[in-house]
Amino acid sequence: MAASAVDALLAEGHALVADGSPEQGLACFRRAAAGGSVLALFDLATCLLDLGRWAEAREAFTRAATEGPAAAATSPATTPPAATTPPAGPSPAADRRTAEERSWADAERDPAARAALGRLLHASGRTHEARRVLERGTALEERESWLPLGNLLLDVFDDPVAAAAAYRGGIAAGDVMCHSALGLLLRDLGDARGAAEEFRLGAGGVRPAPGPVTGAGPVPAPRAPRSAGAPAV
Repeated sequence: MAASAVDALLAEGHALVADGSPEQGLACFRRAAAGGSVLALFDLATCLLDLGRWAEAREAFTRAATEGPAAAATSPATTPPAATTPPAGPSPAADRRTAEERSWADAERDPAARAALGRLLHASGRTHEARRVLERGTALEERESWLPLGNLLLDVFDDPVAAAAAYRGGIAAGDVMCHSALGLLLRDLGDARGAAEEFRLGAGGVRPAPGPVTGAGPVPAPRAPRSAGAPAV
């Protein structure tokens, strides 16, 4: 599957989950994982964990940790059996630790592994570590780190200005998923026109030429939760 098609599936999956349609989002993540995206496996596992589907989450984390990007590209998609109670044997937390150890080892030589590590740290509640990992990735102009950094800044640090800067940095670096993420943020802030334009660009798969990211500026430090007046982003 072409990288642009995988990117589009991940963007659609994130948008569907954010809009309250997790089952449809999971379908997108599974298709992207079948197309060779190891990040899709981590997104799939994290989403399943949030839904309380432990057995399926454990299987997805295990695939991500043991197969890696090269094996994931050639592995067929699997649909794990549904589960409603925690399974016996290794816990999702243990599988997450295994995936984290692998990602730490790979992070300095694989941008996708660094982004996956940032997502795992975020999901584990180690948000300041996640921020340091992802900010290092963006400082090294790694395209994969911008989207998870923006999500972290918005979801944990409640900083839409910094999140928007990260999404725009990702767009400049060539990450089409950042269009959808920025569109969702602009929509939530009441900028319907700006949101519609980002959704249009994301759906069209517009991919700027890769190159040094300029104009994003430094990511601001965390600030207090925003009040009723929405800041300009």
